[in-house]
Amino acid sequence: MNDLVSYIFRNMDATDKHLIRIYKALVHQNKFNKAVTLFSVVTALNLLAMRADSKKMQQEIAALRKEIDELNESEGV
Repeated sequence: MNDLVSYIFRNMDATDKHLIRIYKALVHQNKFNKAVTLFSVVTALNLLAMRADSKKMQQEIAALRKEIDELNESEGV
C-alpha cells in the first residue's frame, strides 16, 4: 500500500513539474507573440508612411518636370 501511494505522489509531482514547464513555455511564447505583433504593427505603419512620402515625392517630381517643360518651351529649346 505504501508503494502504491508513493508511486501516485511521484507521478503527481512529475506531472506538476511538466505542467510548470509547459506554463513557462506558454508565458514565453505569449511574450514573443506580443513582440512579433508589435513589430508587425510598427512595420505596417512605417510602410504606410513610406508610401505617403513616396507619393508626395512623385507629385513633386511631376510638378518639377512640368515646370522644366514650361521653361524649355518659353526659352524655345
